[in-house]
Amino acid sequence: MRVVLDWHAARTHAPGAGRYLRELTRALAEREPELAPTLELVRLDWGRGPAADLPAEPRPSADLATRWVRRPLSRGWSRYWDGGLTRLVGQGWWHTARADLCVEPGVCTSLAVAELPSTPLARQQWTRLAQRSQLVVVFAPAWRERVAAALQVPPERVQVVPVGCDHWSRVAPRVQRGKDVLVLGVRHTGTGLEALAQAAASLRQDGWGGRLVCAGRAGSADAALRALDPQAAWLVLAEPREAELPALVAHSGVLVYLPPDPGTPVTPLEGLALGTPVLCRRSEVLVEALGVQAAWFDEATLAEPRAMATAMGTALSAPVSSNARDLVARHTWAQCAEAHAKLWRMHASPVPKLR
Repeated sequence: MRVVLDWHAARTHAPGAGRYLRELTRALAEREPELAPTLELVRLDWGRGPAADLPAEPRPSADLATRWVRRPLSRGWSRYWDGGLTRLVGQGWWHTARADLCVEPGVCTSLAVAELPSTPLARQQWTRLAQRSQLVVVFAPAWRERVAAALQVPPERVQVVPVGCDHWSRVAPRVQRGKDVLVLGVRHTGTGLEALAQAAASLRQDGWGGRLVCAGRAGSADAALRALDPQAAWLVLAEPREAELPALVAHSGVLVYLPPDPGTPVTPLEGLALGTPVLCRRSEVLVEALGVQAAWFDEATLAEPRAMATAMGTALSAPVSSNARDLVARHTWAQCAEAHAKLWRMHASPVPKLR
């Protein structure tokens, strides 16, 4: 059975879907000799975008052995390929984590969903593709019914796989843990980042000598953050390259995770895998995945600068326990790849009937 993997997002999108597809492909390819009797892997790169700046590998990437098909076509490309995707996939699977594609009706598709769309147009795209997909893959049991209801697909078509978190630990340099508070992404108004910055300013009054590093693409909260203290050296708005993220996370004193309703625990797990404590906004998915291995705050704490400063200070002084290392050891990309391969095999014949 052939599995065609959407390599475009893996090659061009460093965060989110890019890391997931890249590491899934790598893990599948590393097991290619074992999987070869039942799975044929094909990487399909359909775009023209530039390659993302990725961390250097300690050795040549094993996924280079996987067959690579290049189709330099634009977004919505399958409309212009005239059945090409159907011929390439055959009786196998097309696997993607992007919804802005027009997939041919005859193609068996598995769609990975790590977050629900935030706009009506995106919701329409995701719903349309999910309803045309034989499998919808999610990364937390608590997310399964939510996604089925939001994208209007039968719950039995939504399947849960574990997510990996061992990618940065392969390439992270040995660095001493510092005093910085790191936030990845969410540089947007309404995410709670401004409240976190006010808490960091309060923490500085107690003698904290670190920095609040807000790392990610520029967003609508940036102006409000700069207005808090225009000359502040302790407040850093950074747009790091992907290759810089492992060292940035490993050097931080704590990783604060602000998204209120994530569909995957991968970012906190990335921090724990590098030995960095995590302080997370309480949500069903994260509590289910992390339990006592994370420190938690709720909306009332975030709204009170002194209370949030106390939570940050406690997390900064906390060690990462051996139990946290045991937790991340159970979230490898090898396990993620095996779970995907099992789903593709189980649902290959007969193909689940669409609505």
